[in-house]
Amino acid sequence: MMGRDELATHEFRQHGRDYRFSCDGWEDIEVARKEGWEAISSWGLDGWDLAIWPYVVISFRNVGDGLPRRAYQMRTTCEGDTTVYGFATTEDRDAAIDYLFLWYAVGHRLEEILANEGLTYDRDALDAASLTVEERFRGPFSWKRLEASESEVTA
Repeated sequence: MMGRDELATHEFRQHGRDYRFSCDGWEDIEVARKEGWEAISSWGLDGWDLAIWPYVVISFRNVGDGLPRRAYQMRTTCEGDTTVYGFATTEDRDAAIDYLFLWYAVGHRLEEILANEGLTYDRDALDAASLTVEERFRGPFSWKRLEASESEVTA
């Protein structure tokens, strides 16, 4: 699990919204798509919402050759303010997204899911990367992953 301080070491660019091209979160997604960014709508085993669309959107892209430390990129756009991060591996990028998924979940939909199961977590522990997080709340959603977990339950 990645924490706040480690995530900060991967940051390499920030910029605000250019109102010539975008006036809201949905338009931000379209502008980013033209630059090769793919917005991630769901995360974790059951595909919980990632961030708080359209106000906060997390996107990724792979830029390939020439930028080995930043080949796997992620960006957060929060009401038009964008921060771009670069990673050497998809695993590091996914760990950063795991962190952001849980960070934005506090006070949002996932917190209710956790509470219903008797689970809670501390934002300070999350920021410090000392929180143990169940596998089902980590990693990208896919139908293959979900179907595999359902077949394990029925086996």
